[in-house]
Amino acid sequence: MSRIQPPAPATAAAAAAAAVSPFTPGSIGANGPVVGVNLYAVDNYSAAQTTTDAKRTLSYIKNDLRAGAVDIAWNFYNPTPTASNVVTSKATTLTAADVAIITKLAISTYHLQVEYRPMMFVQKDTHWAGTINPEKPAAWFASFYQANLPYLKVAQRYHISEYVMATEMVDLTSQDNLWAALFARSAKTYKGQISVTAHQAYYFPPHFKVPATRLTGFDFYESLKLPPTAPLKEVVADYEKFFDKTPATQLRRTAIQETGIAAVDGAYQNPSNLGLTGTINQAVQYNWIIAGCDAVHKFDLRGIFFWKVDLADRPLRPAHNPGNFEGRTGATAIAACTSILHPRPAKKGGKK
Repeated sequence: MSRIQPPAPATAAAAAAAAVSPFTPGSIGANGPVVGVNLYAVDNYSAAQTTTDAKRTLSYIKNDLRAGAVDIAWNFYNPTPTASNVVTSKATTLTAADVAIITKLAISTYHLQVEYRPMMFVQKDTHWAGTINPEKPAAWFASFYQANLPYLKVAQRYHISEYVMATEMVDLTSQDNLWAALFARSAKTYKGQISVTAHQAYYFPPHFKVPATRLTGFDFYESLKLPPTAPLKEVVADYEKFFDKTPATQLRRTAIQETGIAAVDGAYQNPSNLGLTGTINQAVQYNWIIAGCDAVHKFDLRGIFFWKVDLADRPLRPAHNPGNFEGRTGATAIAACTSILHPRPAKKGGKK
């Protein structure tokens, strides 16, 4: 993928700002905020099925949702929360070769920016990555590197925009030296931007605690104390209050790497429960998405990614689960997000 160099600074002040810019050319947000969609491979698929599914879902992401970036996500596992080895599954871990198929199509055919984001799950006891706390941390990080290595090689081959190495690894957050060593070792293979996704509880001040990378991100599923009938302006105001006291320098380095909500009454109080049952209310999902786009624009974040399109989805015949935005006004909101992030300048003079 071609990488566009930023224009030369016009002033000494601009030159100083450019010198401390967190962005490397081509990274997510380097040329302005990006609208993205998480493309999740639930299972491992054949090369033929991967190709067919990727053409369908990438076309939907680009042409219907009008996104500029895709976050390709697949499954890694810890056998137990305390196990010191990372494993893959022949049934449910998409291979690096299949990730390469999606990447080539995304870049060459659909002209999307691409980032990778492996998802960690625990095979026993619980499913959330935040509980992983291996008995031998150094051994775990070595194993995690080996699991990522084939995908890092593909990332370098296609010069993807970003490799998000970890998501919500709460119990491993304090392992600063091991994270730094992992990033340095990975950078010998993939020369682009490496980052992580924090849990929201460790992103906002005064609790910011994220492994050190030039760029960062977090998942946003904060509870809003609003009724399902709340108008859009109230949803926007309640959403944005979380960002008010966050330093501008931190926000500029940040992407919302994952966010979503069920289109159901009561979902504002529990956005992370995408399987929430109840009365369908598409306005809840629509307002949440618009509020996220408005926050990215107002606080100058580098982008936002919406959870999710499954690789095997048929968006024109969507599944009717509560968290799905396909076929709902949530998809309309995502399609409008780019115009929120990049509003057209007002015309001077003439008729209003």
